Amino acid sequence: VGCKRNQPKPTPVAIQPLSVYIVCEGNFGWGNGEIVSYDPATLKVEENIFSRNNGFKLGDVVQSITEYQDKYYIVVNNSGKIEVVDKSTFKEVAVIKGLKSPRFIQPVSADKAYVTDLYNNSVAVVNLKTLSIQSQIPIYGWTEEMLYVGGKVFVTNIHSEYLYHIDVSKDQVVDSVKLFYGTNSIC
Repeated sequence: VGCKRNQPKPTPVAIQPLSVYIVCEGNFGWGNGEIVSYDPATLKVEENIFSRNNGFKLGDVVQSITEYQDKYYIVVNNSGKIEVVDKSTFKEVAVIKGLKSPRFIQPVSADKAYVTDLYNNSVAVVNLKTLSIQSQIPIYGWTEEMLYVGGKVFVTNIHSEYLYHIDVSKDQVVDSVKLFYGTNSIC
């Protein structure tokens, strides 16, 4: 006897190589963010693929997902982490911790990536081999999307009127371009 019907144990999802992944950020504070897959060949939608393939919830406010080499990096903003999953199984292989409120990850080499942040007033430099934070690049304000082009990373900033240019060989801001207040997207 119970107040709630027992739910069957969710079945794992077979990952299709050409699937499209949809980030469902969930409700702030509820820990119900997830990833949905859509297979354009079969028109099939699979919900909750992270929790179904891992047996636990992804976390609070799923912000973005980035594919790099054989992994997906899922940035979970309010949980302060990046879940690293195997590309072929969507099973967790590691977690990047120690982030305050991450937004986006931008790999720049086989062993280095940058992570923007809502509150940290910096961009984290992450070692992709150890999956740990190596250092911080100071940038005042809420940093958002990044674009990596020709050895340069361009970083948007909600709390600024500048687009920042990071030199990846030095891990430092070397220039900025005045745009308008509140830039958040770049492609």
